[in-house]
Amino acid sequence: MRNYYDVLDLARSASSKALNDALGGLTTEQIEEEGDLKAIMETTEWRTHYRRAHLQYEAIAAAMNHPALQGTLDTHLWSKRVIEFEPEQNTIDFGAPGTK
Repeated sequence: MRNYYDVLDLARSASSKALNDALGGLTTEQIEEEGDLKAIMETTEWRTHYRRAHLQYEAIAAAMNHPALQGTLDTHLWSKRVIEFEPEQNTIDFGAPGTK
């Protein structure tokens, strides 16, 4: 799943105006390269579904970085599915075991 908010340089909570401005600023090449980005982000129902899925992918990416899960078997290959949703370093403090 592509992180269209990242492509548009927007937060998931961006206003409709900000989203429309970002969509209007896309070049023809960007629209072709991103495939269904414009269709998804312009359609209210699709965008709502995408926002929910985006939140889930972000949560999975954050959970996978938890120290307690390091070294566990990734049977569903989440590490490859959520690569675009990885939280920035040092933005989430999980408090590694044995540290303060």
